[in-house]
Amino acid sequence: MGSVPRGWQEEGTFVVAFDLAITALAVTGLGRLWRERRVYALWLALAFVFLLAWPTKWPQYVLVLSTPLCLSAGLATEGLLRPWWVRLRAAVARIGSRPAGEASPAPAPDRAPHPGRSGGRLRDLRTAFPWLLPGIVGLALLAAIPIAYEFLLSLTDMRLSSLKDGLNGGVLRESLGGLTGQIPPASFNFDVSPHQVSYVGADLLTGVTQGIWLGNQTSAAFIAFSVLWMMLAVGLQATLGVSVALVLERPGVRFTAFWRTLFILPWAIPEVVGAVAWRDIVHPEQGLLAQLMGSKVDWAASPEQSLLVLLVAGTWMGFPLWMLVATAGLRTIPRSVEEAAEIDGADRWRSFRSVTLPLLLPLLSAAFIVRGIATFNQFYLFWVLEPNRNTTTVSTFSYVLIRDQPFYYSVSAALNVVTIAALAVVVAWFLRWRGRAERVAFV
Repeated sequence: MGSVPRGWQEEGTFVVAFDLAITALAVTGLGRLWRERRVYALWLALAFVFLLAWPTKWPQYVLVLSTPLCLSAGLATEGLLRPWWVRLRAAVARIGSRPAGEASPAPAPDRAPHPGRSGGRLRDLRTAFPWLLPGIVGLALLAAIPIAYEFLLSLTDMRLSSLKDGLNGGVLRESLGGLTGQIPPASFNFDVSPHQVSYVGADLLTGVTQGIWLGNQTSAAFIAFSVLWMMLAVGLQATLGVSVALVLERPGVRFTAFWRTLFILPWAIPEVVGAVAWRDIVHPEQGLLAQLMGSKVDWAASPEQSLLVLLVAGTWMGFPLWMLVATAGLRTIPRSVEEAAEIDGADRWRSFRSVTLPLLLPLLSAAFIVRGIATFNQFYLFWVLEPNRNTTTVSTFSYVLIRDQPFYYSVSAALNVVTIAALAVVVAWFLRWRGRAERVAFV
């Protein structure tokens, strides 16, 4: 049994296989798995019985035992590495501590440590580096390396016809060769199907930002709609969520715990489940809306109606987060502040605009960043509802480029790179703006 089909292994697609090492570690960790995770141990045993007894030997059946097998291997690995990790922590603790009763030497007057000097920063960095190292490694493996490879892929013309060459190192060969000046750039041609990956330089990245014709639209149209969708959806979600929080925090409102629990449900369920529920409501023929209207409601034929349906569904799925954030912020505002505003003669709207909202903004800023990025990259809602083609986000269309012919992997990568760069600029501007506003507010 192997983790990949045998034909792929014979072609040399996967150079290194870890099946044997994982199996050996899993066997070593069976005892601990039985003591600490008995359900997974039984799962592993039943999976082996199933694989041995079932007559059909399909490669994907190995997935039945992947979870308990990897968990057993992980427990064994933890047992092997724990002594080394304990010794490392003890060594770091000894470096950062001093014997009891030992006074630290007083610094010379002309060499007194200063927080702004590079020497103090370097000492702090050396002390914190062992603790930051696991996070740095994880960030590099999970974020930096994939983004860097995506950028290198956007400099090539890889598609389905050249997929084998790309997986065998063609992307790195062409992109790195082009960046070092060894390979001249070529123009990206949609009409050919090469079997070798070629370096196209910034041709795709420039074309995506200026507009490449993809079907009956340009790539700039998808980016523009994603920005519009993010602004409208996040604005409606924030307005509804903050309004609900303000209503539930008013004195005299009954069953507030019940209402909050009820309102959290749209956010607690997975996005795809919520999208399927809305699909049952707005289906053009069998949906609840069509049944109430007594006729077909072809809302997907109109971009405006598609945007309206998407905004209603997106607001319903996203406002609970804003309600929770606003509720937490409202409970940190002292009652004396609101009473002072009432004494000064401020009405309810002016008190909210001048007192409550500025005090909520530090918490709402984090929600703006999180929900803004998630809304810009929203996928399942558009994929399940299947709206008008003019109302499609970049992430949804990037998936279509990969799924359908001719599998424009490099075009999808260029769209993703432009999206990451645009979101990074927006987030940096927003954080800078919020930092200035907070400094002005608390000076």
